[in-house]
Amino acid sequence: MSQTLIAEVREILETNNIAIPDNNVPLFEKDVLDILEDVKYITNNDMEGFENYPFAIAKFIAGVIEHNQRADVKGNLKSRSMGTVSYTFKDYDDTYPKHLMSLLDRFMVRKKARFHVFK
Repeated sequence: MSQTLIAEVREILETNNIAIPDNNVPLFEKDVLDILEDVKYITNNDMEGFENYPFAIAKFIAGVIEHNQRADVKGNLKSRSMGTVSYTFKDYDDTYPKHLMSLLDRFMVRKKARFHVFK
């Protein structure tokens, strides 16, 4: 099951022109499985009963890997200027950007609130 997910993530990244060198494949596989554990934690869903992980999960993991490869994320860049043009990068309150987090919305397990009356 995990090998299918790893293959899907690698395919998505290669479609986006991000190649995984053969000598980095074991590290890449560990990275995918680590992000999968983040997905389970974020969604509060252990994904039991899934034969294969949904494509949205693979897309999220590929997006996270691609996001982490950006220079402004790696160097913790806040802003930059070139001539009369300046860019300011938003600090995310969450670990991952909103457009990636929205992929996980349908997998969230929401707990019902319980209210107790004080005696």
